[in-house]
Amino acid sequence: MNVLQSLARVYDGQASMAGVQREDTDAVLLPLFHTYLAAHITVTIDMQGHFLDARVLDVKKDEVYTIVPSTVDSSSRSGPEPPPNPLNDKLVYLMGDADSCLQDKQMAMDIQKRYRAHDQLLAAWSLSPYAVPQLEAVRSYLNRKQTASDLIAAKVIIPEEDGAIDGKKKVAGRDILSCVVRFRVLDQEAGKGYVAETWKNRELFQSWISYYTAFVMEHGKRDVCYATGEYTVCTSKHANGIRGSSDWAKLISSNENGNIVFSRDWFREETDAVDIGLVTSYKAHCALSWMIRRQGRVFGSNIRVCWDRDGNPLAFDLFADTPNIRGKHEYRFYTDMEACQSYLDACFSEFLTDRKIYHMLLLLLDAPNKQNYKGRLAILDYAEMPAGLIYQRLKQWHRTAIWQFAAGSRTYTGAPSVPDVVIAAYGSEYGGALTVMDQTLFARQVNRVVSVILSGRPMPSDIMGTLIRRAGNPCMFRERSHWLLVLQVTCALLNRDGAGEGVMPDRLNTDRSYLLYSMITQSGRKRDRFMNRQDFIMVFRVDNANPNGDPLEGNRPRTNDNGYGEVTGECIRRKIRNRFIHMGLPVFVQSDSLCVDGYGSLAQRLAARKDIYDALRDGKTQKEGLRMACGTWLDVRLFGQIFAFSGVRAAASASVHGAVTICHGTSVEPVVIKDIHISPRAQTVRTKAAPKANPPTPWGQRALWNRACMW
Repeated sequence: MNVLQSLARVYDGQASMAGVQREDTDAVLLPLFHTYLAAHITVTIDMQGHFLDARVLDVKKDEVYTIVPSTVDSSSRSGPEPPPNPLNDKLVYLMGDADSCLQDKQMAMDIQKRYRAHDQLLAAWSLSPYAVPQLEAVRSYLNRKQTASDLIAAKVIIPEEDGAIDGKKKVAGRDILSCVVRFRVLDQEAGKGYVAETWKNRELFQSWISYYTAFVMEHGKRDVCYATGEYTVCTSKHANGIRGSSDWAKLISSNENGNIVFSRDWFREETDAVDIGLVTSYKAHCALSWMIRRQGRVFGSNIRVCWDRDGNPLAFDLFADTPNIRGKHEYRFYTDMEACQSYLDACFSEFLTDRKIYHMLLLLLDAPNKQNYKGRLAILDYAEMPAGLIYQRLKQWHRTAIWQFAAGSRTYTGAPSVPDVVIAAYGSEYGGALTVMDQTLFARQVNRVVSVILSGRPMPSDIMGTLIRRAGNPCMFRERSHWLLVLQVTCALLNRDGAGEGVMPDRLNTDRSYLLYSMITQSGRKRDRFMNRQDFIMVFRVDNANPNGDPLEGNRPRTNDNGYGEVTGECIRRKIRNRFIHMGLPVFVQSDSLCVDGYGSLAQRLAARKDIYDALRDGKTQKEGLRMACGTWLDVRLFGQIFAFSGVRAAASASVHGAVTICHGTSVEPVVIKDIHISPRAQTVRTKAAPKANPPTPWGQRALWNRACMW
């Protein structure tokens, strides 16, 4: 089943509720051959067409969205002479007395032309067998040609000093002539003064549907509908306003007969390229607009909608974290894995056998003018999946992508939300929050993550690589909470890709070293690979200091060709050895500036231990000598050492491989090297031969890094 068929079927199932405000949602399903307009003025008349009152609507207090009858042409009107709607419409179509009220006479002539077009359409409807009394009342009022005068009398429009109307003045924030007017019809003879609000009257809705359906079936061109295969009245003009009354984007459109929209080498006219039944088009667009307002999720320029045969949404939220998958915020935050799994089993148990088919539509707005919502809607993805399969994949996501999250004062065990995954991977710190500034990128990545959840595939390598790099670089975040979010999301996804083989902590531990270790051990590799090997990342910060001098550059800080700072592995080992010495631990490789045993070389230090020296020198006892050396000096056991000997009877060398290998460190960002000159302040005596003192000579100079983070 194609997407238009599915949408039309939803409309057929909900047709009885068209035009009715529901309790569960603010969205209203449009009746057939109707559209939305944002009203600005409400005019009240009686059943005889006499003016009673008029007032300007307040956007904050009043319900301004108005359902108005429309035609094929008016539902997608544009151009210099847009066609009118048959009842409620802009003032430019309703002002029969424009020639006597407007200053601009040319504008008055254009308005009269539009007024006659509106009157012709309204008269045809009111004289048909489908007319209702309220319709005749509106027509009688408009035929009096006193609309502008009545609005002036009601002080809705303030005229100029000469009594004329300036069409460029504002009413309700819009030009006077572009204001939408809607009618209330008061029946004073009815009990309690019955008021028919034309934008809510279902009797009026059905009257127009019956009349216009009969009209188009009689005068419309019949052809084969590409969506349903039926031989019916088709149309090449389709409705806009899919996402709102101010939305000009269309799902199906062709506004020219040139070679851009369709090629004349292949098609003679636009209907040869695509031809959709008129009724099917209206039903599909009305149903889609209704579901977008009711259950659509908007991410940037993308919209995702899910529905079943009756238009109902999924029972669970595709994008939410574990505590909020039921579509509402729950204050039950499970702090251990067993409680979380029990919660998921209870939630999904009754839905896993659901055999309903859900339709998933992904729309993209190609909008060069985002302010006016102009552009074209494109279908990026459309799929049909059984409900049981969707819930199974969703449950699998929440069972495997699990970690302990700390969100402010909340702590819960479960899976992260889809937006949090994207924010963790691509977010930047702005305004005190971690956000994705590029909304196009955000929408695209959200859809990728949702596709991964629904298909059960591993997370894409580019997303995982970005997360791991960001999680291993905490110094790139100003706020620790932002880095913790990235780290927690990374651990959750690594845990998922490892099918739950990782280590899940029993309670939240915010220690950085612990979390980094936990992240690494969640990489999906087998546990036995970590039995004899552990990788670790050491991060340190340098402020106004030289962590590693280069002897070839006058002891200036080491940098590579790209301006990034470098620290050699030997430099890091030297710092570790010095720390051991300060702690009173035995160290074999001691520096000249920090020698605590008085030996001037490694040879003297080794010779002082005659037992180790003799064992290493003899090839037969070399292994025992290495064991003794490792037991004596801590740095030999950690970093390894080569013991070289000379002589006829001596072994060439003895070497031990250390347990710890330290690689070169590189700064996260390019470093700034500053040269600080320290000069003494000296008083100089001026003479005639030397009227000016020579500048003092610096006696101290030091190069250092200005804030760099190494890892």
